[in-house]
Amino acid sequence: MAWGRSGVRVPLGPPLKMKLRKSNFELLRVVSIVCIILYHSVWHSGVAYSAISGNKILVDFLDMLGELGVNCFMLISGYFFLKTKFKVSKVIKISLEASFYVFLGIGVLKLIGDTSGVNWWLPKGFFPILNEAYWFLTVYTLVYLFTPILKKLILVLSKRQLTVFLGIAIFIWSVWPTMLGLMTNETEGYVFYNRFIWGGLMFLIGAYIRMYSPRILDKLKNTIILFLSSTGLMILPILIIEFCGIKGINANFFWRPNSVLMLIWSVSLFLLFRKLEIKENKWINLLASTTLGIYLLHDGPMRYFLWNQVFKIKDYSESGYFGFYLLLVAGIILLVGFVMNLGWKFFERVILDKIFDNIRLQKLMKKIEFYE
Repeated sequence: MAWGRSGVRVPLGPPLKMKLRKSNFELLRVVSIVCIILYHSVWHSGVAYSAISGNKILVDFLDMLGELGVNCFMLISGYFFLKTKFKVSKVIKISLEASFYVFLGIGVLKLIGDTSGVNWWLPKGFFPILNEAYWFLTVYTLVYLFTPILKKLILVLSKRQLTVFLGIAIFIWSVWPTMLGLMTNETEGYVFYNRFIWGGLMFLIGAYIRMYSPRILDKLKNTIILFLSSTGLMILPILIIEFCGIKGINANFFWRPNSVLMLIWSVSLFLLFRKLEIKENKWINLLASTTLGIYLLHDGPMRYFLWNQVFKIKDYSESGYFGFYLLLVAGIILLVGFVMNLGWKFFERVILDKIFDNIRLQKLMKKIEFYE
């Protein structure tokens, strides 16, 4: 029973079943971090080839997975924009987590006697977001800081206005740079472009899909066709440039986040996972909740140590099982990062949450969060 507006008690009816959270987007988070790990494995290890080979084609393709994962993370954030509530505590926790992994990495390097890069990382560990210790973390946090404003913008604009706005933005920072980039071998750096602008644009595209997704993209079959087609379009230039020996343009030209093909590829992968029916899986959800920590661990101060001394990626770059080895390495990093981040989450729950539950701190943070 409940009280109606007239003061009369009215029946509520049978209790509603709690809606379970599907794990399709959580699995996409896991896939995205694996893509980022694979990209870092060949990028930071400096794998290079003088002649065309199967492994060279593979590396050209892996070079493009990093930005695919980054774009998908921002699309997911935008898709759930209505559920995003700005909290100062989240920004502080993210910053502290980044500092933890920076100083952990520095400590490991000093322990093994490798001080290369320590002086560069040390000051960044104190203010990792402002000092851009991790570029993606800085972009993500900046977009998060502006989420309340972006939310209002999305909800105030009509469908037509938002469509025109995104169309203009995509032309300015994706279509135009891709066309010019064919002459300069670069799609970033045009029309005051930066990664923050692109992260915000991907956020808005994710929100647009949530609100106004075309009906044709609501069918799983169509999203599969779109993803496979866009994947083929990403691979085709690699094959043409490599086998035809075209000079002046990299085979992985479309690897940057704002290239037209990367944009289409990212959105198609996102749409595919959006239509997958994956029931709530606690293990997938738990693993997905640690993806930030996995990123901070493997792309921090220890990154060159991991790729060059622990896994020795270059030593396997000519082998016939190079691709399988990289998948094994990605799996190991995923597992180690998962376990370590569970430890951080325990610390966060036991220590940090209690600190932020302090009544005085809550009052202070609510004053700061007023513009939500």
